[in-house]
Amino acid sequence: DSLRLLQADDAHLTLLAEGTDHLVPAVLAGGTDDATRDWLASMEFPLGGGINGLAASDRRVFWTPDYLADERIPQEPEDREVAERMGLGAMAAAPLRGPQDEVIGTLAISYRQPRDVPPDDQALLQGLADVAAIALLLWSGRLGPQPAR
Repeated sequence: DSLRLLQADDAHLTLLAEGTDHLVPAVLAGGTDDATRDWLASMEFPLGGGINGLAASDRRVFWTPDYLADERIPQEPEDREVAERMGLGAMAAAPLRGPQDEVIGTLAISYRQPRDVPPDDQALLQGLADVAAIALLLWSGRLGPQPAR
């Protein structure tokens, strides 16, 4: 729904890999070809690095009108490779937050052209991320009724 609602070109959901400080892609959607999708699915994004890592570290939506030109985003060579291969222009990422405000992943959208991501779209992205976090936590059994002890 994030693609349709925010008229984005691509979207992806990452999850914090258990016992690490890296996010790994779990769901990829959009116009990316299969080879690029498979390649992206093998990546790891460190907390505090790239837009997903910044959104997770800061526990808030982080967005850029032009990914490759934005000096606020720490970009390692593999970050630049991802951005160039994906044709990233504008991008926004929102944290998936658990019941104690812990971050369990991110939901990100991207556009092939540089553009603004208005506050209403950022709020909608965070709302979608919150719904995704609840669904993931319910599915994993980490949220909801707990068995009696």
